[in-house]
Amino acid sequence: MKAFLLTVALLLMAAALSTPLWVPRTSSTSATWSRKAVVAGRIKGDFPDAPWTGMLLFLGPERVALRSDGKFSFSVMPGTHILKMCCSDRFQQIYREIEVEDRDLYFELEARPLVKVEGKLSTPDEKPLKYVLNLSASLVGTNTVDRTFVSSDGSFAFHLTEGNWRIELDNLRDDLAIHSMTLDGVELYDQELTISSVNGAALPLRITLK
Repeated sequence: MKAFLLTVALLLMAAALSTPLWVPRTSSTSATWSRKAVVAGRIKGDFPDAPWTGMLLFLGPERVALRSDGKFSFSVMPGTHILKMCCSDRFQQIYREIEVEDRDLYFELEARPLVKVEGKLSTPDEKPLKYVLNLSASLVGTNTVDRTFVSSDGSFAFHLTEGNWRIELDNLRDDLAIHSMTLDGVELYDQELTISSVNGAALPLRITLK
């Protein structure tokens, strides 16, 4: 019996000596390593002040509060992220898709100024509408839309950038129609208006139904 046990022990020792001391760890060496990238930049725009001060800028689930210099910095993993800031009545919403790779990024974003368009809607009998009327302004040639609704006194407001806009009454009753539409006293055709400047006072938009 002792001779048998001695033989088994010798065989185990021989097997151990024949096994290499270093075994490559294929699982870790073959894995792709990714690091976080720094996405930094600055919000800028043609304003006398910095209207974005204190507003939250988001990149995916991350967020930062902007200072008056408009600078920002995020640290995120590679991938596709949405950069956005909403909402202000002084500049257009910022929305951009960012492709982040294994390198740092820096870019600047322009905050486009808005002008207020103050509206007034009149009904044929000058009485308040008995339902909420929704209005939309669509920037011609784009998918940009600003939406609002008419208050009980007929007032409404849009905040628009420079460009050509088409005004729609989205849920106007079948027994009503647009009689006239004027911007700053000038009659509009095809329900389209042109914003040529965002500087100065608000523009008056008048809509009369029939």
